[in-house]
Amino acid sequence: IIGLSGGGAMASAMLVNYPDLFNAGAIVAGIPFPCAVDLITGISCMRNGPSQTVNEIVSLTKHLNKEQNNWPRLAVWTGTSDGIVNPLNSAALAQQWANLWQITAKPTVINNPVYTHSQWQDSRHKIQVELIEVTNLGHGIMVNTNEENGGEASDYLLASSVSTMKHLVDFWHLAK
Repeated sequence: IIGLSGGGAMASAMLVNYPDLFNAGAIVAGIPFPCAVDLITGISCMRNGPSQTVNEIVSLTKHLNKEQNNWPRLAVWTGTSDGIVNPLNSAALAQQWANLWQITAKPTVINNPVYTHSQWQDSRHKIQVELIEVTNLGHGIMVNTNEENGGEASDYLLASSVSTMKHLVDFWHLAK
């Protein structure tokens, strides 16, 4: 499952409420569930980031799924200049899922001029959670118009040297 913005919030809610239905998910410029319970808290979360701590969000998530031990893998994407959904939400989402996976180690962080890629690995050294923060881009899915099948730029499809969808195909092991 993947969602952008409000769809990212819905994807987050689906992954939390129905984790056994999904192997993996991606949230692009979304908010963590349960950051918002109504329109007012939704707008506040979008603009300011979660009012709850990551530990509170994790506790609420675990309360909904008391017996859940295996969570879907998660990729979180954000533009560092997103003026619609505060990038703090993406950092909170990634940490929420790392905590759900019981990953206590700090993430491996790969920095390059275009984006920062943080990866949380489980005890088997498999990446379960990743956060991709694309430098100086706003609200949308990243497309690489210079790469074959990299996408076309448009509203909320932002030209970048990294493609969200191509990356997800690799992260989710969908390529043959």
